[in-house]
Amino acid sequence: MQTESLYLFGGDSPWDAATWTSSDDRVRGGSSISYLTVTDPERARFHGHLDTTTLGGAGFASQRTVGVLALDLSEYAGLVLCLGGGASGHKYTLTLKDTIPGDRGDGRDQAGLSWETDFEAPKEGGDIQLPWDKFRATYRGRDKPDAEPLDLTSIKRVSFMMRSFFGTQDGDFELVIHAIAAKKSFSDGDESDDEDDDLQKPIEVARQEETPRTRSWWRTLLCGLHRSPSPNDGTTMPLLLRALLPPLSAALALQAAVAVPSIAAHSDRVYDLSGAATFITVGALSLYLPSIRAAGAPVLSSLVAILRGRGPALAGSLNWRQVLLTGAVGIWTVRLGSYLFRRNVAHGTDSRFDEIKHSAPRFAVAFFFQALWVTLCLTPVLLVNAVPRAALATGVTVIDVLGLSLWAGGFAFEVVADSQKSRWAREKREKVHDEEFLTGGLFAWSRFPHYFGEITLWTGLATAAAGILARKPAQLALGFSGGIAGVAVTTALSFISPAFSAFLLLKVSGIPLSEAKYDKRYGDREDYQEWKKNTPKLIPRLW
Repeated sequence: MQTESLYLFGGDSPWDAATWTSSDDRVRGGSSISYLTVTDPERARFHGHLDTTTLGGAGFASQRTVGVLALDLSEYAGLVLCLGGGASGHKYTLTLKDTIPGDRGDGRDQAGLSWETDFEAPKEGGDIQLPWDKFRATYRGRDKPDAEPLDLTSIKRVSFMMRSFFGTQDGDFELVIHAIAAKKSFSDGDESDDEDDDLQKPIEVARQEETPRTRSWWRTLLCGLHRSPSPNDGTTMPLLLRALLPPLSAALALQAAVAVPSIAAHSDRVYDLSGAATFITVGALSLYLPSIRAAGAPVLSSLVAILRGRGPALAGSLNWRQVLLTGAVGIWTVRLGSYLFRRNVAHGTDSRFDEIKHSAPRFAVAFFFQALWVTLCLTPVLLVNAVPRAALATGVTVIDVLGLSLWAGGFAFEVVADSQKSRWAREKREKVHDEEFLTGGLFAWSRFPHYFGEITLWTGLATAAAGILARKPAQLALGFSGGIAGVAVTTALSFISPAFSAFLLLKVSGIPLSEAKYDKRYGDREDYQEWKKNTPKLIPRLW
């Protein structure tokens, strides 16, 4: 007679990281942190760092299921953990709950009964059988022998925990899990039972794939971007794309929505305004996405709920750095977007688009590059917002101060330069002066001080983000192992923002267009040539 098995996670019930969330000792002031990273539909990693110093020898790091499972396992004899090789060899706890206590209001659940069993994970992997009689009732971490039996008809929550076991273990940990399955009976001894073929076949296939893998990141991308890859299998790229692709998609959609009527009307009137709106929308989306995923809710319906004021609350789910960096982008966006829009309305047109707006393909490319510009400039902020709050330090660091100071200085430089240029243009229209070009104020230090300010502020945000992402908890959250290679990747991604901004302003649409216009208009004037010769192009007093 064939033994029936039921996959709870893994096997024919694919792993999904969105259905798990962390529950670490940080809620009690500790410093431990855990992740459940889905390598592929048949493999997950429970990993992180157990800190036992902050709480004086205690500490725990755990992952639990989100929401209510409502599993009826009353016809089964227990659970089987199908573990893969490469585990750190620690002792873990598997916990079941048949009742989920309410929230205390401070982010922690009220105390309630749990049924726990401890197991040691062999480094080579294997199956661990856990009959129901191995689970013991506990309350606040202490055994409760007089508790009512576990209600197997209604298992509402499953969780994994790594804890110190009275100071016997701490540090980094990793558990590779192929599947959690319920079985109707257990065979005696270690010999394989033909009746278990249905359970073993997909697990053995998955284990065979644990040898060094050649799957490229693009294959993982095609297999499903919602999967969270392992930092050790060469598929880190999709997890980063998981942080970047939704914002890029939103940016492209918004720009397309504006491009269609603009191209039809040959109008550039709302081009800059649409760029500002895209910055704000994408930044806000990056703050909400982690909360939506943690709740296991469909993204589209959740976004609709947010627009109706019924979305998930962000209070308490964000680190102050995430709010500050996103807010800094919002401040810059509102200021620059409104400035450019007012200028465009006053002038009636934007000379940058005089030729291309009458060509649908060329005008469409301009909107596409604006979506790309928004996403690349926001990349450091998007990555920081993709890191769970628990993985971000609460204290202020030197890198925080340096990065935010650069942003503030660059922002001030850009605002003052734009203000001086606007005042100069207004006074010229009012015939207060008859100067043909601006050479005073910040324009005596740099021919393009507003561009210098913009590049500087993005450099500041990139600096702050790179410092945040270099910490090991943030590295683990993004799928890296915490080594120098991961730090190099996140640092490079952070500085894509100022690098791309500098490229556009120095080589494409900023200085080249403006300088060509000024040279054509004033190139034969001696005073213009003198100012151009003696005034640095971008960096005051340097270059």
